[in-house]
Amino acid sequence: MNSIQNLCDQFFERHKSFLVENYPGIRKEVLIRELEGLCDFRYSREDFKKTPVYSIPENQMDQFFSKLLTGMPLEYITGYSHFYGLEFEVNDHVLIPRSETEFLVEKSLEICHKMKKDQLDIFEVGTGSGAIAISLAANLNEKNSITAGDISTEALGVAKSNYSKLLYQIPEHSQIKFIESDRLTKFEGQCDFLVSNPPYIKSSQRSGVHKAVDSYEPHLALYLDDEQYRQWYIHFFEQIFKVLKSTGQFLIEGHENNLEQLANWSKDAGLGNISIEKDLCGKDRFLKGSHPNG
Repeated sequence: MNSIQNLCDQFFERHKSFLVENYPGIRKEVLIRELEGLCDFRYSREDFKKTPVYSIPENQMDQFFSKLLTGMPLEYITGYSHFYGLEFEVNDHVLIPRSETEFLVEKSLEICHKMKKDQLDIFEVGTGSGAIAISLAANLNEKNSITAGDISTEALGVAKSNYSKLLYQIPEHSQIKFIESDRLTKFEGQCDFLVSNPPYIKSSQRSGVHKAVDSYEPHLALYLDDEQYRQWYIHFFEQIFKVLKSTGQFLIEGHENNLEQLANWSKDAGLGNISIEKDLCGKDRFLKGSHPNG
């Protein structure tokens, strides 16, 4: 009997070099787990492994294995990604949430907690799947109102879907509003804290991006033309200066080779207490700052 276990074992061994190159950390067990999810198998993992191949819809398996051999990110094949203890819907309109961005959420929670405010107004620019905003809302102890924006209508559709599905994980004292906006153009009022994972890779740095990311993830959320880069960020920092309350702070994810530039432009915009923070791997990853009076 050719079981799911045997099928996955055979596929993995036949294409091992390609899979390892394109899917770091891939294992046979990962293939079985994700195939189980796609087939919506309702019994134990061990039972699924033993299930005869002929009892699973052929098109589900064929599509799964065919897409793997294109190098498509596993999260886009399965349609979901785990981030900060939650499961988010993802598709090719949004970036796949990553571990370094989990650290962005962790640092954001620390900053918000240290503010010791009964009510927090939070802005997020470039929300994508909504992973950052929803993770903050789910984990903040303080009453908060989050406005999360994105320039992409399609990305906002994913974010709103995730918010609807994960609403049961979010306490009543947390509220999120999603808006379509280029940076902070359509945000109203001021905030205590601003967080963003904006497009931070220059087009000239594209060769250093993993080919699966470059091929499948939305370029609108990844890249800025070199000629556009400086003016884009100068305008962004000028907007941040205007929307931060007098005690407000911000935290932005960035490219390790560009953060010194961003730090200088943020200072030129009048922002204060600028520092470059490292990620868990010890690489420069975040730009932190505040209103000059903060």
